[in-house]
Amino acid sequence: MKYDEINYVNSGEMTRDALFNELSTLGVKTEKADKTLSKIDSLLSAKQQGYVFLIYQTILHWEDRATEWSGLRDRAKIKLELIDTDTKVTVDNAIFNLVGTWWTFGGLHPQDMVSEAVKEYFKKVFDLEK
Repeated sequence: MKYDEINYVNSGEMTRDALFNELSTLGVKTEKADKTLSKIDSLLSAKQQGYVFLIYQTILHWEDRATEWSGLRDRAKIKLELIDTDTKVTVDNAIFNLVGTWWTFGGLHPQDMVSEAVKEYFKKVFDLEK
C-alpha cells in the first residue's frame, strides 16, 4: 500500500497474516493465500479447495508512523468482504477504521491493530459467541 510518497511494503501480507492468525485462534478452519489474486481468481481458488467462504481484504488506507517521536498515530482502513464461494454473493462486509494510541514504545503498527479490531466481527459472523 502506498500513502502519499511512502510505500508500505508487505502491508497486504501483514494484514492477511493478522486475519489468518485471528481466525485460527478462534478455531475457524482457514488458509491464507500465498499470492495476491483478483477477487474472481480468489473465489475460484477457494471454491476448488472446498471452502464455503472467502474473506477478501482490501486496504483502503495505511500509515505506519513513528508515533513515539512524531506524535502521529498509526492509521489504517481495511475492508473485509465475506463471500459465499458457491453463489459468489457477498454475505457480509465491514470497514474497519483503525487508529493507534498516542502512547507507544515503537512496538505498535497498523497490522497489530487488525487482530483486535476483527475479533468481535469474526465471532459474530461465524457465530462463535458461545
